[in-house]
Amino acid sequence: MEWIKANIWEVRQSSSLKFFGVLLGICHIFNYFSWNAEIKNIPLTEILCWSFVPQCHEIGLFSATTMQALATGLLITALFSAIGFAIDRLEGLGMFLLFISFCLHLLIYLSRYNLYSNAQTLLVFVQIAFLFIPQKIRLIKWLILGSYIITGLLKFNSSWLGGFWFESKVNGPAKMMEWLAALCLIIEFTLSWGLMFREKQKFTLFFLIMVVYHMFMMSLGLGLPSTIHLLLLTIFMLSYMERARLEREYLYQSYIRPEPSKIWIALGLSVFLLLQLLPHFLLTWNETPMTLRPLNIEKSCRQFSFVTTDKTTRRIDLNLEKSLPKNFSCHTSIRRRLTQKQCKLFKSKNPKAQLSSFFLVHTPGDKKVQYAFEELNICSSSQNSEVAL
Repeated sequence: MEWIKANIWEVRQSSSLKFFGVLLGICHIFNYFSWNAEIKNIPLTEILCWSFVPQCHEIGLFSATTMQALATGLLITALFSAIGFAIDRLEGLGMFLLFISFCLHLLIYLSRYNLYSNAQTLLVFVQIAFLFIPQKIRLIKWLILGSYIITGLLKFNSSWLGGFWFESKVNGPAKMMEWLAALCLIIEFTLSWGLMFREKQKFTLFFLIMVVYHMFMMSLGLGLPSTIHLLLLTIFMLSYMERARLEREYLYQSYIRPEPSKIWIALGLSVFLLLQLLPHFLLTWNETPMTLRPLNIEKSCRQFSFVTTDKTTRRIDLNLEKSLPKNFSCHTSIRRRLTQKQCKLFKSKNPKAQLSSFFLVHTPGDKKVQYAFEELNICSSSQNSEVAL
């Protein structure tokens, strides 16, 4: 109980945190309008599963009606949590409703892989820091900065620096696309550090650079992720404006309740960084909901499949890409699971039938085409035989 009171007290004493609580509620309101459209557009039978729950559509925990109810609950609790943070002495109610919004957000997010984005992953960590961990402002700022550093590191590859992502979004000379890609890397990996400056002129300059950067990415189709990033960035401006007052009142604040240990910042940031490394040590989980990843560069792919019975072997076209969103049509894990699903359909008609399938993927910037998977009998094969792409 004291832990809950301490977290509420920290929010109540900080105008920055109260305003930031309102912004977190607004993030969920934006999520509702975007996700509600996603839920309606993709039938339940075409749920895209996370790699750690490959049979999520078979479990059937989230029917279409349940998903709609969860999304509506997210909207209502987010709206009233924002109102709670906006009114004095209702911060406790705001925290409780934001916790409910966080749980609903996490349930919806974990149910469908196609809802994944770096902004949503960052939002999960920021909410955990806001709701449960002391030293909220400092930890949230370091989490946001850490996400920029990691996504910047993920851009150190030929596919990104070749400008192929920008070529799929805008028309222009190839060299200009390469310069845009390099500029994005520089902004995320180096210029984002400027958000931690204390000097007014320097901080304002780098803050505006990040705002313009996200507005530019928003214009290229990253509407929801860029909006969430812009809302989260506000914590830097809010804390900067509040810092002078906190410094004047430092002795008085410490007398009322000692400032939480700064070890919470190191602990929270360490857990965040550890979770970014987790997929590199788990062979069966290429991605997790807590991991940041590079922006999706459109790949080209081909799949060749053959059905073998007692007497014949014939080539068939599964046409799996028609049942998937364009940005997931060449995703290895998803194509493999859908192929296994087709194999089970063939076996239901002829128990002796076997389905062989070969999936080739080419990433822009790579010189060679890679075998994502090749299976002589994909029904009985394991997930471990898949090549991570």
